[in-house]
Amino acid sequence: MKVLIVEDDEFKQRRIAQIVREAYPDIELSLERSVNSGLSAIVERRPDIILLDMSLTTFDVGPRESGGRPQNFGGLEILRHMERLQIVIPVIVITQHERFAAGRKEIHLAAVHKELEEEHGQVFKGLVYYNSAKGSWEKILRTLINKIRDKPEEANGRKNSRRRR
Repeated sequence: MKVLIVEDDEFKQRRIAQIVREAYPDIELSLERSVNSGLSAIVERRPDIILLDMSLTTFDVGPRESGGRPQNFGGLEILRHMERLQIVIPVIVITQHERFAAGRKEIHLAAVHKELEEEHGQVFKGLVYYNSAKGSWEKILRTLINKIRDKPEEANGRKNSRRRR
């Protein structure tokens, strides 16, 4: 099984990767750090599961690159592109924010969860609130991955649903 982690926070990305590798040593793991590199990896590699951060930079951060504009809802942008390209791959969103700035107001995690279910229900398989001080997120993540592994047809909406461009 191929798993793609799209996460721009290096510590969080390493911690998620560690949990996934420990629980599923047979998994082929790919790591990306931005909206653009995440989309490219999804299109080119067609992972079986995507672990997606909600807040991402537009481009990878590097020695000569700032990462571009930080996006509170970069994960939503990836989901919208997947829908436009008719890519159906199970997505688990992992975020360390309980609230997101949206203009002059804040959107709470429960509202984000509801929006993800309503707008991206075919691919959205769950939301994990990541808290580095507490380990409960790890169990939730493993439970969601197990559901996808145990019932891949349900997780993808139907058999062989991943469409190619």
